[in-house]
Amino acid sequence: MKMRSRLRWQQTVIYVLLVTTSVFAVAPLIWGIVTSFKPYDEIFQTHVSWWPRKVTLQHYMTVVCEGSFAKGGMIRAICNSMLVSIAAAMLSTMFGICSAYYTARMKKRFWRAYLLILLGANMTPMVAILVPLFFLVYWFRLYDTYMSMILVHTALRLPFSAWILHGFLLVFPWELEEAALVDGCSRLRAFLYVAMPILRPGLAAAGLLAALYVWQDFLIGFTLVQRPSLRVSTVALYDYLSQFGIQWGELMAATTLAAIPLLVAFYAFQKQLIAGLAYGSEK
Repeated sequence: MKMRSRLRWQQTVIYVLLVTTSVFAVAPLIWGIVTSFKPYDEIFQTHVSWWPRKVTLQHYMTVVCEGSFAKGGMIRAICNSMLVSIAAAMLSTMFGICSAYYTARMKKRFWRAYLLILLGANMTPMVAILVPLFFLVYWFRLYDTYMSMILVHTALRLPFSAWILHGFLLVFPWELEEAALVDGCSRLRAFLYVAMPILRPGLAAAGLLAALYVWQDFLIGFTLVQRPSLRVSTVALYDYLSQFGIQWGELMAATTLAAIPLLVAFYAFQKQLIAGLAYGSEK
């Protein structure tokens, strides 16, 4: 009886902490969405109101039709973010699964040292390598192109994808692949038709996490791209912070629009993401 009461008390404390943390995490998002529907006289009023007395779509019309104070084109920037995020996530996941397969299946010499090198590369601060990356991109004549952002983000996210997929492959039943090899499949066909379907949740989790990191990045898009037509959403949001002040209504509306693709992606792949995270926790 005492054990049950103790477990209930622990569960209650855990739930209270989770709810409190969720409120602190969701409250800024809700406040930003509500602010995007408020007229300017309500945004700057001293009395705080969670819901606007007069709902307006003027801020969204300004963002969609005019872009921003600097005419940056927010919708095009969101499309650029989608292009760069999807391409970098797919490439980093594809190369990451190849690297993880080599370290988990082959286990050649120095494979542990290779994993430590990957971990160290993933922990390197972005600011520390930003200047060398700029000169490297400039020397290869990739500056101010989509390819510069895609390749740099792929290289930066590759260690994380390889490390997390290595954990999934550690608990993979290799007997299935060996049975396919005995039946006459090549190693490549056995990997594609036997291992890949089972590793689909892990691939989805690694790809979504990589896309999230790429989507929220600011330094790479700000440093490697100059043309307004190639800017990503995080850089385009900076247009609403001008020398004349902060356009809070348009900024919140643009931020809400920029968050919609991520919310849709997580809703569409939530089953794969949860299954991947649960599969990885079984190690």
